Amino acid sequence: MMPKSPRGRRILGAVYDFLCWLVAAPLAVFLRFDFQPTVEMELAAMQVGAVMGLFQVVAGASLHLYRGRYRFGSFDEVLGVVITTVLVGGATSLAVWLVGQGAVPRSTPVVASGLALLGMLSGRFVFRAFRENATAKRDGQPTIILGAGDAGEQLVRAMIHDPKTDYRPVAFLDDDSSKS
Repeated sequence: MMPKSPRGRRILGAVYDFLCWLVAAPLAVFLRFDFQPTVEMELAAMQVGAVMGLFQVVAGASLHLYRGRYRFGSFDEVLGVVITTVLVGGATSLAVWLVGQGAVPRSTPVVASGLALLGMLSGRFVFRAFRENATAKRDGQPTIILGAGDAGEQLVRAMIHDPKTDYRPVAFLDDDSSKS
């Protein structure tokens, strides 16, 4: 169940990103050692994942990722997630490289960054698709939209997601034959 308040959704987003790192770091070690890492390595990877997750939340908060600056699932939010992931992965990689051979391989932060980014973006995509499908209007007077360009597409999106509209788009008409 999704929280109703914007603040609750932002907190849930931060927790989700943290959990992505918590899963990604042990998975990176798991992959690095051909699915047979030692228990100590997996525990160390979980600790590294927790630190990377905390760093993600702090970096994301400082870049307003969890403060409602970006529309959820928008290109701007994707860019914010990529930037914070690169910061977290880069800083952790540098720290692991400077410390030397530790409990986790030096490749762990790099691989974990890719896995965490994949998880964070996938989760946002699934949530946005679910939300848009849930709010789509399925009744109303069938309507044909004149113009299949950008403005027509924006009009259709507005009609589909506006619960107050009395119209349901069913087709486009356009004089450009390449848009048929």
